[in-house]
Amino acid sequence: TQLLNNSLKIFNKNRQKKIVVSILLKLRKIASLLNQDEVALNYLQSAMGVAKSGEVKIEFIIKIQYYLGKWFYKSEKFDEALSHFNIIVNFLEKEETIPDKDEFLGMAYLYLGLINLKQDKLAQSKNYFKKAFQLGNSSIKVKLNYHLKRAKNYKSKDNLSQAQKSLRTGIEAVGLDYDEKKNAPILFDLVLELAEFYIHHRVDSKKALYLMKKIEKRLYLNLKEISGIRRAIRWNLLMCDYFDILANDSNNSTHYYKQSQILINQLKKIG
Repeated sequence: TQLLNNSLKIFNKNRQKKIVVSILLKLRKIASLLNQDEVALNYLQSAMGVAKSGEVKIEFIIKIQYYLGKWFYKSEKFDEALSHFNIIVNFLEKEETIPDKDEFLGMAYLYLGLINLKQDKLAQSKNYFKKAFQLGNSSIKVKLNYHLKRAKNYKSKDNLSQAQKSLRTGIEAVGLDYDEKKNAPILFDLVLELAEFYIHHRVDSKKALYLMKKIEKRLYLNLKEISGIRRAIRWNLLMCDYFDILANDSNNSTHYYKQSQILINQLKKIG
């Protein structure tokens, strides 16, 4: 972070706006991973200020709008989030040449669907979800996130059968062995959610253990990243619950609990 901040001062001084925006977005990512939400927002607002002054490619502006929309959605400031996602939609629906157009447009539709659902605007929500689902055919990120976020929404409303269906559909869309680096973490989240379902809700010990073992090795290959450590913590805590609740094996349950605590301490040192 310090190295990036030093670079930022140099490039800002020399008015190299594209590089300044790129560095600010990297700093935003670091702050987000460390749960420094207000710091992340400051970086995004600074990036938008630089981008608005010109000489910055439109794809950078789309990224900033997208991250701002996500930030306000997470903070439950839905009107502000709507504003940013609508800007993306209004521009990208008319534009053909933006890199990752389907990804950003599909994710914007997905968040607009979720926001309208929270605001009980069911017709609008259904329309946005339909558009996001269609763009999932050309963007794996959109496809996997569609099923993950819909499942979490169903779960929050205790509609467990629909949550399970959405999770299974998301996993089946790419298969359990899918390992493309960019989007595999979304698959891991789908698997962890479904495994939790089989451990805590509709008990099925065989399915739960099968799912957990299918992603174990790949999860442990990502311990150099904060997000990877967090997933490994959740995996170990779920394994702890599996052996405690389903297998009645206190030794293994204790083992996985201890592993989770080691990872939690590792995360604290980073943060």
